[in-house]
Amino acid sequence: MADETSSVSKGCFLIKKSVAHSPRKRGAEDFFPEVIGESTAHRKLRYTNYKECWGSIKCEIEGLQSQMNSKIFSDLLEFIKGAHKVKSSETESKTTVIQEIPTAALITGVNMPDHDVIFSQLATELNSHVTPFVALLRSKDCAATHLEVNFLIFSYEGNNENVISQFIGHVVQDEDDPCPSEQAKKISSFTMPVLCHWYKKMTTYGDSKRRRSTKHSQYSDRPPLVVIFEDFEGFLPAVVQNFVMICSQYLSDLPLVLVFGIATAVRTIHRVLPHAVSGVLSIERFQSHPSHICVLEIISKVLMTAKFPFKLGARVFKFLYENFLFHDFSLQNFARGLQFCLMEHYFESPLSVLCCVSPEDREGFLDKMSHKQVEMFRKTLSFRRYVEGEPPSKQPQLLLDDSFTKDVIAELLEDLDMYHWCFFQSYSVFMCSPAIYHDILLERRL
Repeated sequence: MADETSSVSKGCFLIKKSVAHSPRKRGAEDFFPEVIGESTAHRKLRYTNYKECWGSIKCEIEGLQSQMNSKIFSDLLEFIKGAHKVKSSETESKTTVIQEIPTAALITGVNMPDHDVIFSQLATELNSHVTPFVALLRSKDCAATHLEVNFLIFSYEGNNENVISQFIGHVVQDEDDPCPSEQAKKISSFTMPVLCHWYKKMTTYGDSKRRRSTKHSQYSDRPPLVVIFEDFEGFLPAVVQNFVMICSQYLSDLPLVLVFGIATAVRTIHRVLPHAVSGVLSIERFQSHPSHICVLEIISKVLMTAKFPFKLGARVFKFLYENFLFHDFSLQNFARGLQFCLMEHYFESPLSVLCCVSPEDREGFLDKMSHKQVEMFRKTLSFRRYVEGEPPSKQPQLLLDDSFTKDVIAELLEDLDMYHWCFFQSYSVFMCSPAIYHDILLERRL
């Protein structure tokens, strides 16, 4: 009798999910908890109010940052504009032994998380007013064995062309590396002479219609090529040294301008670069506003105003401010902490739907409040204290009559708005008093 055999087969089968029964994608407002007695419309209104309130606060913070950076940016733009105008007559002579690269040393402070925002704003300002050719370099993008410099050159506006032309220069390679990477082989044909030819073509043989366009009419005939080192201390010294020496050899053909983002002091440049390299740089120092000055401006213009009804408690405010002072001096992290406090306020409290709304919308919401929502107000600690302080004849109405309670809530919210307005007006006068007293005392002494 033949031996019986058996076989086992395994298979993997793909069964696509039915599109008709796929779950609906949940929005961010769906994650807000719906309290008993609260309708879905009110829950979504809470999220909408949160977005509008944070959007207004965020725009105010960004506006203050841009306003404080405008002075240093205007000085930087003027420096970059005139960096190569003085040398226009000198470049006619080809017998110059060495030339200096205009270099701006921008002292940004130790608030490292904010540097991305600062240099992104600087690159935007340069693209808008000075030059379309801006490269923003970060140390994390430059490997230890070879530096791949990405010149993100903004080309002149075209019909169907990309706005950004990418030029990759393979300027440093480790001689001890016997097997260069495939990426290194791919970009080995991109050299500085290729960049010179490309720049000459862009500035000389470009389409005349493009050159006369309104968008680029503010640029000069030879706009500079700006290379920004966002975190100068993070770059390897050998990489920066070789890059600077190579750029100095092509300065007659390329109007290069370097911007070093320095977190500490200008002497860092001389510590990283030897005298032979730093000697080819014409360095000018620019100092940005300290981060603690910026956060004080945000506190006085955003938190200590009646413009935004949302207010921080004493302990939370102390925590955010001390975390800023003792950790990273980061304005971004301070703003994130403020956003988290605002989000927690709207997320946990269903009564926050009345926060940061106009008086007209507030009255409309109070009129549509259900009995359960009125009971939520009555259970709050502040309202219970208010009821305990009222005469005994008025307390039953506050606890039983919904329409009467709604009118009282509207009056209390109006009184709170008026209190905030009076308080912050007095605060503004109080903050101006030391300066006024100082001027009066100075006049008396004179």
